[in-house]
Amino acid sequence: MRVMKGMTIDEIADELGIPWKTAHKRIEKLGEKPLSYKALYDPSIVDKIRDVKMGRPKKIIEPKKPAKAKKKK
Repeated sequence: MRVMKGMTIDEIADELGIPWKTAHKRIEKLGEKPLSYKALYDPSIVDKIRDVKMGRPKKIIEPKKPAKAKKKK
């Protein structure tokens, strides 16, 4: 029997101290695929997902244009 070294999502979440769902979403966002059909991931993935930016990006607010001056007749 062949033994694979890897980590499950539960183990990754415990290592980072985050919920299972958060770890799963971060892995999805990175596009990482499991090493096997039993969802074992390379242990180096812990460092990759530690600081993944999640959520909606900040809205960029453009400065208002100054009002046009009225022409004098």
